[in-house]
Amino acid sequence: MNATTRNVSLAGALSLLLLSACVSTSFSPAASYDARDTLLVIPAEVRVLGSPPNQAFRTLGEIKADITGYQSSDAVIRKVRERAAAIGADAVIVGNKLSSEGPDFEGEVTYSRPASVTFTAIRFTSGGSSQRHP
Repeated sequence: MNATTRNVSLAGALSLLLLSACVSTSFSPAASYDARDTLLVIPAEVRVLGSPPNQAFRTLGEIKADITGYQSSDAVIRKVRERAAAIGADAVIVGNKLSSEGPDFEGEVTYSRPASVTFTAIRFTSGGSSQRHP
């Protein structure tokens, strides 16, 4: 096999690897979630929090991000924000890592091993009691 053929084969294999990279999200609604109450939210405005906020909120449910292939933290957060906006969440709280190789969402990091991370989707309330622990 000559060098040109080898380079073409390598480029093809890398293309398939990059095409197979994926971030998929799923939503498990809380018992109190009502899709009829969904508000229009712009994905870029969904806040990503490391811990529950001090202000009152209602838990909408859990968003699970399954990450395969080479993905950056930004790509994962973008997909989670899109799903959160679709269900009317104002913010997501980064939850437990379901794999030891899961992302930490600090800085620009690329993840090459499969991982899953859960997020708690919340909507801020104007008053009343706060649900801090779903």
